[in-house]
Amino acid sequence: MSFSINDFQQNEPKHEIPKRDKTQLRDDPGFASAKLAAFQYIAVGVFIILVSGFWELQIQSPEIYNERAEKNRIKAFPLVAPRGKILDRDGRVIVDNHSAWSLILSRENLKEEHLHEIADGLHLDYDDLVKRVQRYRRRPKYEPIIIKEDLSTADLAFVNAHKDNETFPEMELIETQRRLYPQNGVLAHLIGYTGEISESELDNPDFVKYNQGQIIGKTGIEKGYNDWLMGVDGERRSIVDNLGREHEVLEKKDALPGKNLQLTIDMDLQAVAELAMGDKRGAVVALDPRTGEVLAMASRPSFDPNKFAVRIKSKDWK
Repeated sequence: MSFSINDFQQNEPKHEIPKRDKTQLRDDPGFASAKLAAFQYIAVGVFIILVSGFWELQIQSPEIYNERAEKNRIKAFPLVAPRGKILDRDGRVIVDNHSAWSLILSRENLKEEHLHEIADGLHLDYDDLVKRVQRYRRRPKYEPIIIKEDLSTADLAFVNAHKDNETFPEMELIETQRRLYPQNGVLAHLIGYTGEISESELDNPDFVKYNQGQIIGKTGIEKGYNDWLMGVDGERRSIVDNLGREHEVLEKKDALPGKNLQLTIDMDLQAVAELAMGDKRGAVVALDPRTGEVLAMASRPSFDPNKFAVRIKSKDWK
C-alpha cells in the first residue's frame, strides 16, 4: 500500500481564519473614529506650521525678509565716470585714462569670515581690509566697498574662479578708468596725483559733497582743478537672482565724463628741461615774458605718480 503527500493534504482538516471584509471595516465606528482623529491631528499640525511661519515672516522680522527679497530682486551697479584728460598747449595728451578692473565687496552678501581668504588671494593686508570694511558700517547697505583697483591677471583669475563656484558671492568686478601719468616723473610735481578720499577729508567742510570711496585730486593740478576734471558717476539697476547673477537691466544712468583741461605747458620745451636736469637736484621753470604763461617746469628729485593712481604700498610711500 502506498500513500502520496497529496492524500494527506486532502485528508487534513482545513481551519480557516474568519476575515472581515472592507465593508465591515468601514462600518466599524472605532475604525472611522481613529481615521478621523488622525486626519484632525495632521490638519492641526499643518495649520500650526503655517501660522508660525506667518508669525515669523510678518510679525517678528518683516524688515529682514523684505530686505532679502529686495536684494534678490534689484541690484545697483556703479558706473565710474572717467576724469578729464590733461593736455599741453598744443592739445597733446599729458595725462590720460585707461580701462581697468576693480573689485568691490557687496555689503548685502558680505560675510566677514571670508575676509581672511579674500585678503590672501588678492595679496592684501588683512588688517587694512578689516578696517576698510568697518569704515562702511554706518553707510547705507547699497554702497559697495572698493577693495582693490587695477586688478592683475592673477587677481582676475582668483575672482572669477571663486565667483563661478559661488565661494565668495560678495565679490563683484566693475570696469573703471585708471589715471595714466607720464613716465619717469615728468611733470609729477606740477600735475600731482589722485587718490581715494580719506577720513580726515570727509570731515572737512570743503569735501562735504564727496562720498566715501570716491577718487579725488590730492595734489597739484589734479587737486586745484578737481571739480573741473571730475565727472559724475552713473548707475545700472538690474534684476538679479539670489546668487547675484544679472538677468535683466531695468534702468541705466550713464556716467558723465569729466572735462578736459588744457595747460600752457609746451611738451617739447618740457622734454628739454627734463634732459637738462638729468640726475641733478633743483628746478627749471620757463616762462613766456609777454604773458607770464608757464611753458616748462621740471623739478628733481621727482616721483612716479602712477603708483598713487591706485592704493600705494607702504614701501613706495616711504
